[in-house]
Amino acid sequence: MHELSIAQAILNLVCDHAPRGSLVRRVGVRVGPLQALERPALELAWTAATLDGPHRHAALEIEYLPWTVRCNACGRRWSTEDPLATCACGSEDCAASGSAELTLLWLDVDEPETIAPLPTDDHRDPLRPPL
Repeated sequence: MHELSIAQAILNLVCDHAPRGSLVRRVGVRVGPLQALERPALELAWTAATLDGPHRHAALEIEYLPWTVRCNACGRRWSTEDPLATCACGSEDCAASGSAELTLLWLDVDEPETIAPLPTDDHRDPLRPPL
């Protein structure tokens, strides 16, 4: 199952691009058909990759690109999810092509809220030990 290594690579990109201290809500990716990634397997792998980390609640939203099929008999071209589709003209002599794209499209994050300092009588930083 190569989906786990792909999910880990996506998570690495998320960690590289999410603002420090932010809460990642959703992650959008685009997947070409030549990646051969099945949605249930990739979603399970994403859950496993994020299970114990700070992004464990981030939802993975996947946009799958279709195959492009060309009929060698009549020349018709169309997009489909089925690379073995036959042409409307009845010919089975069709060739499918597709993209190997795997792209991180966007992150939906909540920025960390500014934490107000605790009030003190002597205006010292309450988290810093006295000298």
